[in-house]
Amino acid sequence: MRIRAATPSEHPAIEALIHDAYAPVLAAMSPEDAQKFRGLLPQAVDKYGKTGLWFVAESGGQLGGCVAYFSPGAVSHPLFHDDWSHIQLLGVAGSGTRRGIGRMLMQRCIAASRDAGARTLGLQTSELMAPARALYESLGFVLEQSLPPAFGHPSYLYVRHEA
Repeated sequence: MRIRAATPSEHPAIEALIHDAYAPVLAAMSPEDAQKFRGLLPQAVDKYGKTGLWFVAESGGQLGGCVAYFSPGAVSHPLFHDDWSHIQLLGVAGSGTRRGIGRMLMQRCIAASRDAGARTLGLQTSELMAPARALYESLGFVLEQSLPPAFGHPSYLYVRHEA
């Protein structure tokens, strides 16, 4: 499995991968919230590719996972300080779960954040993403604060501070 930066031509494949990866989460949402998420996804994938960087996990020409990484100051976001790096939309294809793909993608983001000189890497997650939260915690992320519900479910701000 190789972790690399995605190209803009891969945005449709990234969108499809996120739909697959988030299927269990979408199934737990109300139909209205799930539809809202699906409707926002195409613009988010394109926007994140312009303001940040998509990392993808690739093996044999197939994408097995993705994550959007933002270096400090790349984009203003109400949850993240300007001197933080942050990530959004970590996703692993259903066929690739429990194979370390999410961990490899997160380790690449941690390295990119460190290389960018950020002392903090942040992310937002949901109560619906218990396996992802366990991964984040195993990589040194801690719960910074509880946030208002997102798509009808409690959400959380997690951070990882460099020593």
